Amino acid sequence: MTDEEKYKDFQKLMGQSVGLVVQICDSYCRRDPEASKELQDEVWYNLWTAYQRYRGESAWNTLVYRVTLNVAIDYRKHLLRRRRTLKGYAQELEDQAEDQAVERLYELLEMLGEEERMMMVMYLDKKKHDEIAEVLRISEKAVGKRIERTKKKMKKINERWNRNGR
Repeated sequence: MTDEEKYKDFQKLMGQSVGLVVQICDSYCRRDPEASKELQDEVWYNLWTAYQRYRGESAWNTLVYRVTLNVAIDYRKHLLRRRRTLKGYAQELEDQAEDQAVERLYELLEMLGEEERMMMVMYLDKKKHDEIAEVLRISEKAVGKRIERTKKKMKKINERWNRNGR
């Protein structure tokens, strides 16, 4: 059989099996038509390769079913690995952003006066107003107001830095 005859025979067999392939691919790629199309292309390639070795010892649909399921399972595993890799990368980006935010916070704290810096460090350490007041020897009410003013000051400095590209 020539290559052209083989290909025509393969097309004829695939014409009989296209519904099965589409159904299986769609079930493995729920709600993602692009992924289903990608999987179908992979299945067609693998079926063409399998057809080259096909001796007719089993029904063609049996071979189609086996190949399609195996390719779909491998494809699904590939997607899961890729998703895990992407999640890991996203987490890494979040960690970097968090590190940058912490670094920015330290820079902002350095811009404050000594008493403001002490107060904000204690505030960031989740110390209560009465503890901060005791250390700074001021009233609790004053602590609340000073923290509020210092946060506004830090916010303005940060906004200025963002506008200037720092």
